[in-house]
Amino acid sequence: MTTNNNMTNAQATDTLQFAELPDGIVIVKVIGKGTFATSYGLTKLADRICAKCGPGKYTFIIDLEQCESMDSTFMGALAAIALRQRQDCKRLLVIINPNKHTHKLLDTLGISRFVEIRGGESQTQVEQVPETAFKEEKAAAGNKVEMLLHMLETHKKLCEVDTGNEVRFQSVLKYLQESLDREQNSSGQS
Repeated sequence: MTTNNNMTNAQATDTLQFAELPDGIVIVKVIGKGTFATSYGLTKLADRICAKCGPGKYTFIIDLEQCESMDSTFMGALAAIALRQRQDCKRLLVIINPNKHTHKLLDTLGISRFVEIRGGESQTQVEQVPETAFKEEKAAAGNKVEMLLHMLETHKKLCEVDTGNEVRFQSVLKYLQESLDREQNSSGQS
Protein backbone atom coordinates (compact mmCIF):
# COMPACT_ATOMS: atom_id res chain seq x y z
CA MET A 1 0.00 0.00 0.00
CA THR A 2 2.79 2.41 0.86
CA THR A 3 4.47 1.77 -2.49
CA ASN A 4 1.33 2.78 -4.36
CA ASN A 5 0.99 5.99 -2.34
CA ASN A 6 4.65 6.89 -2.92
CA MET A 7 4.27 6.14 -6.61
CA THR A 8 1.13 8.25 -6.81
CA ASN A 9 2.84 11.18 -5.05
CA ALA A 10 5.87 10.97 -7.36
CA GLN A 11 3.66 10.78 -10.44
CA ALA A 12 1.64 13.77 -9.23
CA THR A 13 4.77 15.92 -9.15
CA ASP A 14 6.09 14.61 -12.48
CA THR A 15 3.76 16.23 -14.99
CA LEU A 16 3.54 17.92 -18.34
CA GLN A 17 1.71 21.15 -19.05
CA PHE A 18 1.17 22.49 -22.53
CA ALA A 19 -0.15 25.59 -24.22
CA GLU A 20 -1.19 25.80 -27.86
CA LEU A 21 -0.34 29.17 -29.39
CA PRO A 22 -1.16 30.60 -32.82
CA ASP A 23 0.68 29.26 -35.87
CA GLY A 24 0.93 25.72 -34.46
CA ILE A 25 3.39 26.62 -31.71
CA VAL A 26 3.10 24.34 -28.68
CA ILE A 27 4.99 25.01 -25.46
CA VAL A 28 5.41 21.96 -23.24
CA LYS A 29 6.58 22.46 -19.65
CA VAL A 30 8.19 19.44 -18.00
CA ILE A 31 7.60 19.65 -14.26
CA GLY A 32 9.51 17.41 -11.87
CA LYS A 33 11.18 14.58 -13.72
CA GLY A 34 10.83 13.49 -17.32
CA THR A 35 10.13 9.79 -16.81
CA PHE A 36 9.00 6.77 -18.78
CA ALA A 37 5.47 7.49 -17.55
CA THR A 38 5.45 11.14 -18.69
CA SER A 39 7.20 10.19 -21.94
CA TYR A 40 4.19 8.15 -23.02
CA GLY A 41 1.94 11.19 -22.43
CA LEU A 42 4.41 13.42 -24.30
CA THR A 43 4.37 11.07 -27.28
CA LYS A 44 0.56 10.92 -27.33
CA LEU A 45 0.38 14.75 -27.05
CA ALA A 46 2.81 15.14 -29.96
CA ASP A 47 0.80 12.66 -32.04
CA ARG A 48 -2.42 14.63 -31.39
CA ILE A 49 -0.81 18.00 -32.22
CA CYS A 50 0.84 16.68 -35.39
CA ALA A 51 -2.45 15.16 -36.59
CA LYS A 52 -4.39 18.32 -35.73
CA CYS A 53 -1.97 20.80 -37.33
CA GLY A 54 -0.73 18.66 -40.20
CA PRO A 55 2.79 18.16 -41.55
CA GLY A 56 4.92 21.29 -41.56
CA LYS A 57 2.49 23.31 -39.45
CA TYR A 58 3.63 22.79 -35.87
CA THR A 59 6.59 23.73 -33.71
CA PHE A 60 7.31 22.28 -30.29
CA ILE A 61 9.13 24.25 -27.61
CA ILE A 62 10.09 22.13 -24.60
CA ASP A 63 10.59 24.15 -21.41
CA LEU A 64 12.86 22.36 -18.91
CA GLU A 65 13.04 25.16 -16.35
CA GLN A 66 11.13 23.09 -13.77
CA CYS A 67 12.59 19.74 -14.88
CA GLU A 68 14.95 18.15 -12.36
CA SER A 69 16.08 15.20 -14.46
CA MET A 70 15.10 12.94 -17.36
CA ASP A 71 15.36 9.21 -17.86
CA SER A 72 16.40 7.58 -21.11
CA THR A 73 12.85 6.73 -22.16
CA PHE A 74 11.82 10.38 -21.86
CA MET A 75 14.88 11.53 -23.79
CA GLY A 76 14.13 8.95 -26.48
CA ALA A 77 10.63 10.43 -26.78
CA LEU A 78 12.17 13.91 -27.09
CA ALA A 79 14.52 12.61 -29.80
CA ALA A 80 11.61 11.06 -31.72
CA ILE A 81 9.61 14.30 -31.60
CA ALA A 82 12.67 16.34 -32.61
CA LEU A 83 13.39 14.12 -35.60
CA ARG A 84 9.73 14.13 -36.63
CA GLN A 85 9.56 17.93 -36.46
CA ARG A 86 12.81 18.30 -38.40
CA GLN A 87 11.49 15.99 -41.13
CA ASP A 88 7.91 17.37 -41.27
CA CYS A 89 8.59 21.06 -40.67
CA LYS A 90 12.24 21.59 -41.59
CA ARG A 91 12.62 23.25 -38.15
CA LEU A 92 14.54 22.19 -35.08
CA LEU A 93 12.82 21.29 -31.84
CA VAL A 94 13.57 24.07 -29.34
CA ILE A 95 14.51 23.15 -25.78
CA ILE A 96 14.65 26.06 -23.37
CA ASN A 97 15.96 26.60 -19.87
CA PRO A 98 17.70 23.29 -19.17
CA ASN A 99 19.64 23.15 -15.93
CA LYS A 100 23.27 21.94 -16.00
CA HIS A 101 22.23 18.34 -15.29
CA THR A 102 19.53 18.11 -17.98
CA HIS A 103 21.79 19.88 -20.49
CA LYS A 104 24.53 17.33 -19.78
CA LEU A 105 22.06 14.47 -20.30
CA LEU A 106 21.05 15.91 -23.69
CA ASP A 107 24.73 16.20 -24.62
CA THR A 108 25.63 12.70 -23.39
CA LEU A 109 22.97 10.97 -25.49
CA GLY A 110 23.60 13.11 -28.57
CA ILE A 111 20.25 14.89 -28.60
CA SER A 112 21.80 18.34 -28.31
CA ARG A 113 23.29 17.90 -31.80
CA PHE A 114 19.91 18.10 -33.56
CA VAL A 115 17.82 20.40 -31.38
CA GLU A 116 18.15 24.08 -30.58
CA ILE A 117 18.93 24.68 -26.90
CA ARG A 118 18.31 28.15 -25.50
CA GLY A 119 18.96 29.55 -22.05
CA GLY A 120 17.15 32.06 -19.85
CA GLU A 121 16.54 34.61 -22.62
CA SER A 122 13.76 32.34 -23.88
CA GLN A 123 11.96 32.45 -20.55
CA THR A 124 10.60 35.89 -21.39
CA GLN A 125 8.69 34.42 -24.33
CA VAL A 126 7.20 31.68 -22.13
CA GLU A 127 6.37 34.16 -19.34
CA GLN A 128 4.27 36.15 -21.82
CA VAL A 129 1.95 33.15 -22.11
CA PRO A 130 -0.60 33.38 -19.30
CA GLU A 131 -0.64 30.45 -16.88
CA THR A 132 -4.30 29.96 -17.73
CA ALA A 133 -3.27 28.98 -21.28
CA PHE A 134 -1.48 25.88 -19.96
CA LYS A 135 -3.34 22.62 -19.57
CA GLU A 136 -2.07 19.56 -17.80
CA GLU A 137 -1.42 16.59 -20.03
CA LYS A 138 -2.91 13.71 -18.12
CA ALA A 139 -0.59 10.76 -17.84
CA ALA A 140 -1.58 8.45 -20.65
CA ALA A 141 -1.95 4.92 -19.38
CA GLY A 142 -1.07 2.29 -21.91
CA ASN A 143 -1.36 -1.38 -21.19
CA LYS A 144 1.78 -3.37 -20.42
CA VAL A 145 2.43 -4.29 -24.07
CA GLU A 146 1.98 -0.66 -25.21
CA MET A 147 4.33 0.61 -22.49
CA LEU A 148 7.01 -1.99 -23.28
CA LEU A 149 6.71 -1.20 -26.99
CA HIS A 150 6.97 2.53 -26.25
CA MET A 151 10.06 2.04 -24.10
CA LEU A 152 11.66 -0.18 -26.75
CA GLU A 153 10.93 2.32 -29.54
CA THR A 154 12.31 5.28 -27.58
CA HIS A 155 15.55 3.44 -26.81
CA LYS A 156 15.88 2.40 -30.45
CA LYS A 157 15.47 6.07 -31.40
CA LEU A 158 18.33 6.99 -29.05
CA CYS A 159 20.52 4.37 -30.77
CA GLU A 160 19.51 5.79 -34.15
CA VAL A 161 20.60 9.33 -33.23
CA ASP A 162 23.98 8.39 -31.76
CA THR A 163 25.79 5.12 -32.42
CA GLY A 164 27.46 5.42 -29.01
CA ASN A 165 24.04 4.76 -27.50
CA GLU A 166 23.97 1.27 -29.06
CA VAL A 167 26.55 0.06 -26.55
CA ARG A 168 25.04 2.13 -23.75
CA PHE A 169 21.56 0.62 -24.17
CA GLN A 170 22.36 -2.84 -25.55
CA SER A 171 21.28 -4.68 -22.39
CA VAL A 172 18.22 -2.43 -21.97
CA LEU A 173 17.08 -3.15 -25.54
CA LYS A 174 17.57 -6.88 -25.02
CA TYR A 175 15.64 -6.83 -21.74
CA LEU A 176 12.77 -4.77 -23.21
CA GLN A 177 12.52 -6.98 -26.31
CA GLU A 178 12.47 -10.17 -24.21
CA SER A 179 9.87 -8.65 -21.86
CA LEU A 180 7.74 -7.56 -24.81
CA ASP A 181 7.97 -11.00 -26.41
CA ARG A 182 6.99 -12.72 -23.13
CA GLU A 183 4.07 -10.34 -22.57
CA GLN A 184 2.79 -10.71 -26.13
CA ASN A 185 3.05 -14.52 -25.96
CA SER A 186 1.23 -14.67 -22.61
CA SER A 187 -1.55 -12.37 -23.80
CA GLY A 188 -1.80 -13.81 -27.31
CA GLN A 189 -0.88 -10.48 -28.98
CA SER A 190 1.60 -10.09 -31.79
